[in-house]
Amino acid sequence: MAGIDNIIQTIQADAQTDAAQAVEAAQQQAAHIRAQADAKIAAQREEALAQARTECEEIAKRARVSADLEKRKDTLAHKQQRIDTVFARVREELAALPQEEYDEMLYRLAVENAQGGEVLIPCQEGRGPSAELVQRVNEALEKAGRKPLSLSGEERPIFGGFILASGGVEINCSLDAVLRFYRGALAGEVAEMLFAKEA
Repeated sequence: MAGIDNIIQTIQADAQTDAAQAVEAAQQQAAHIRAQADAKIAAQREEALAQARTECEEIAKRARVSADLEKRKDTLAHKQQRIDTVFARVREELAALPQEEYDEMLYRLAVENAQGGEVLIPCQEGRGPSAELVQRVNEALEKAGRKPLSLSGEERPIFGGFILASGGVEINCSLDAVLRFYRGALAGEVAEMLFAKEA
């Protein structure tokens, strides 16, 4: 029996050793898995932090760009408003010219734009050409070999000046049309004069 007891003890001892080795192997494997998981979590955390930093930097950059664009837009709007004010003042000054200077301006507009034979339609608002002025224009046109203008009894809703009409074609010689024409040509120069010190 002693032999059986020894065999049982040997089997039990081997089983305990095997069990201890299995537990130790399982613990080592668990520790290895835990270490791998911790490393993976740390890498993912670092990647997430790096991505968050990059996204924050991008958001901040977009915010700066947006703020710069908004500032430029506001600056341009302010400059445009100042240019508008200058041209509004020019409009007022043209409308307030002494009659002789005003008539001279309308005379030049008519002579430069008339082909001859048009109907001259005066403005409803502001000052239009007088019959005497139309007579002066007609004399100049006749000297240049062009047909005279006829003064219309109707008025158009324009500010200052007149419209030359012939065969369905109209040339707007109102103060506003003249200012629009010159504004396109002079806006850059006006801006340069207004904002030269700001540059």
